Amino acid sequence: MDYTLDLDESAGIVLVSVLCDTTEALAAAISTSAIALAQGKSIRGYLLDMRGTRDVAPVFADYDLAYNGLAAAGFDARHWLAMLLDENDDSRSFFETLASNAGIRLGIFRDEAQARAWLQKNDRR
Repeated sequence: MDYTLDLDESAGIVLVSVLCDTTEALAAAISTSAIALAQGKSIRGYLLDMRGTRDVAPVFADYDLAYNGLAAAGFDARHWLAMLLDENDDSRSFFETLASNAGIRLGIFRDEAQARAWLQKNDRR
């Protein structure tokens, strides 16, 4: 499998470890699987550990994911998404802009503790 899923119910976070470069199909599969794992639980935070990988999806695929794909998978305004990236990874900068413009609560982080703290803080809102 190209990713793993885990649930930290005490923190209210779905943990996704991405194991290869992100394509359009992989992004869709991760979105659907992560949201399905949280369904029926009071989980609103998603931490995607994407260190060691790059976004290789076409620009239109990033646009479609931000404006259509996440909502179709069940991601909505109650949810928060933190992306954990390598220090020099700027391959997801455009998606960050798209997500913000689409109303998605997305944070980009280089430190896992900061990403978790941001998700847990925002889970109380």
